[in-house]
Amino acid sequence: MLCLHNFTGVYEKQDFYKDYPHKLFDDKALCGVRGYMDEEARKYLLEEIKVRSKLTSIHLLDSGNYHHLSRVYLDLIKEPYNLVVYDNHTDMQFSAFGNILSCGSWIADAYETLHNLNKIIVVGAKSSYIEECAFKKDKRVVFADSISDVYLESLLPIYISIDKDVLSANEFISDWDQGNMSLAVLKKEMEFLTDRFRIIGTDICGEPDICDDINISLSNNINKELVNIFVDILY
Repeated sequence: MLCLHNFTGVYEKQDFYKDYPHKLFDDKALCGVRGYMDEEARKYLLEEIKVRSKLTSIHLLDSGNYHHLSRVYLDLIKEPYNLVVYDNHTDMQFSAFGNILSCGSWIADAYETLHNLNKIIVVGAKSSYIEECAFKKDKRVVFADSISDVYLESLLPIYISIDKDVLSANEFISDWDQGNMSLAVLKKEMEFLTDRFRIIGTDICGEPDICDDINISLSNNINKELVNIFVDILY
């Protein structure tokens, strides 16, 4: 099943999910969630996904401003696992507002609070962002250009989180600064993981600005390519 969190309305302009069983969550009126997630919004979303979603769904999270929803989905994992993230950013920068969860801090929060989280692998992050990251020398955190460069225990399952700002602007224009990866390479990375590991869940974010119809259409096609990789193994 596809679970789509429609914060901005972007999925109403796309159709990649309509050939599959799906749930479209109308989260447009939810406050306290764009960029940062306050405690009230976090509790609401946790209850929403407990009731209407499941871990093995394919989760679509709207733009990169809502990537912190990945952290809420990780609360559902009850076994040891590795987290593999594709992102132009490290998302391990602590919030300037204390313990408030943000799209730039959710991985750091997961590192510090989730006992079942074994290792974090961030693929495709910009080198300057890695240099600024407080976790760059931590043994549980790996930064890589390709997942094939990383040793992972085959017995542990994997949760995959994709922010499409890891892709080159030649593919489409996201609403954050972007990396250099091609869609063809990203698909090969996903196929590498799905061929070798048990995938227990995945999420995808990085949608364009709601007013950018051209790139919303391009993003729709990218979503379709990525969903097709996961749909057989997660259903």
